[in-house]
Amino acid sequence: RGVAHLLRVDLRVRRCDTARSEQALESILRPHDVRHQGRVHTHLLPTGKLMMWPGDLSRTGSDVYSWEPATGVTAPLSRPGFDVFCAGHVFLADGRMFVAGGHIQNAVGLPYASTYDASNNLWTSVPPMNDGRWYPTATVLGNGDVLVFTACSTLVGAGLRYVSASLR
Repeated sequence: RGVAHLLRVDLRVRRCDTARSEQALESILRPHDVRHQGRVHTHLLPTGKLMMWPGDLSRTGSDVYSWEPATGVTAPLSRPGFDVFCAGHVFLADGRMFVAGGHIQNAVGLPYASTYDASNNLWTSVPPMNDGRWYPTATVLGNGDVLVFTACSTLVGAGLRYVSASLR
């Protein structure tokens, strides 16, 4: 109980030790050489694969790919249709990943939002937000809606944005 099993490694979090966590991740991924891909954002999908996208190393957040831990194989995934580097993300109850915001330039984000269905490798756009979001937080609420908010927005008072029933 309280223990996550990932790639046959027992991860027991007792306190936040960022440098040590990064070393542990490097030791898991290094033998499979996914470092060159860039992995600014990494997600464990319901399929058991890791989904990653960069935003540095001269690659954009549109370059989404997966890594299969059992084989070490990386493969491109379908493209989200916008640069998801610097986006906020959260998994929905049905296993889809919700992604909101993205990157135009430092502190300037995109107003786009989409869901990703890993079993079908399919991105689906949802209605855009009222303003761009750069590194927002996305939180699933008790009723299934997603609350997306950020401190980086060009619209005064736009720090909060509700993205609602269209996700159900």
